[in-house]
Amino acid sequence: GPTRDTCVAGGEPAGPGLPSGYAFYGQPTNADFEAIMFHSAFPVVRSAADLLRARDPCGDSASIIAALLQQQPLIKKVKVPVLVICGTNDALYSALGCRQQAGRFTGRSVQTELVKGAGHALTLEAQAGGFRHKVSSWLKKKGY
Repeated sequence: GPTRDTCVAGGEPAGPGLPSGYAFYGQPTNADFEAIMFHSAFPVVRSAADLLRARDPCGDSASIIAALLQQQPLIKKVKVPVLVICGTNDALYSALGCRQQAGRFTGRSVQTELVKGAGHALTLEAQAGGFRHKVSSWLKKKGY
């Protein structure tokens, strides 16, 4: 999408006086960014996230397809318990996608958790406490 288009054109500077080859992830405007990252975050959190938002290296976006192609053959090397956790209102990664990702970890201890009403930025959503509780409970069950 917009990230790829910006990167194909050479990218943008990371910031004033910094090297080029960067682009905002997903969407160029703060409003578009908020629409894909948040579902329930409070306005003050959204505003703070907008101010802290930085461009990502174009190499990150360019390597996504190759990384996805390498994921399946390498996933069998994962020997530790796995927690896959997603928001039910994630505009970028659906609950179905979350379950499918967990399904890739066959033969391992894998658990899928969904945070009801949360979007993509789980740690910044109104349900962040519920997210932390789910992660903490999982870690305790695993002896961490």
